[in-house]
Amino acid sequence: MIAQAPTRTLLAGIGDAFSTYYEGLEVAKSHGHTLAGGHPTDAGLAVAKQCADTLWKYAYQALEAAEHNTVTHALEKVIEANILLSGLGAEGAGLAAAYSIYDGFSVLKGDPAKFRHGEEVALGVMIQLMLVGTPQKELDKFIEFLLTCGFPLTKKDFHLDQVSQEDLEAFAEKATDKGETIENMSFKVTPAMILEALAGADAAVTHYKKTHTVHPVFVDNVFEKQVGMLV
Repeated sequence: MIAQAPTRTLLAGIGDAFSTYYEGLEVAKSHGHTLAGGHPTDAGLAVAKQCADTLWKYAYQALEAAEHNTVTHALEKVIEANILLSGLGAEGAGLAAAYSIYDGFSVLKGDPAKFRHGEEVALGVMIQLMLVGTPQKELDKFIEFLLTCGFPLTKKDFHLDQVSQEDLEAFAEKATDKGETIENMSFKVTPAMILEALAGADAAVTHYKKTHTVHPVFVDNVFEKQVGMLV
């Protein structure tokens, strides 16, 4: 069924699952809380790491298989990561900034609100990486991976360049609301820090696109078409 579905659904699942380990690391660092109210377990982090390792290894091949409606070993591996490993990892290791960024999108109207959960979470991963001060060399690996999969990653990609400053501030306020999983970060994150990290991620991805040749596996250009399709 997944092989026959639109590739964008698999891409969104990869974005959702990809955050699991990197959020879990922050929760473990802060000794924060999982969704069940406990603290991250070694088992939860191990499953979350296996989820990330599987996606780094097989995501491109799985997306190519989905583009051709074909079931392959790589697709099976990624489906396991997206559904089982990500679910167990999130429950056992917890959530941090990336999911709060997704919640931030809930206050926006128009085109930015029409992206899928996993696409918004992938942007959340980039923002979280900026918040924790990820070194450029490592950051470039994440950018290459996500762009090659086919994720939207810039403000323009998400049509956030068409959003007012007031709405962007509301987005950042929502992402840092009391009770949001961003409280599991190892330091306090303010709305201003979210906007700074968003701008930093946008600049880093834009620069990478200008200085590197990227060949996305998912090339339907659905993100450019969706405005006309969904308005």
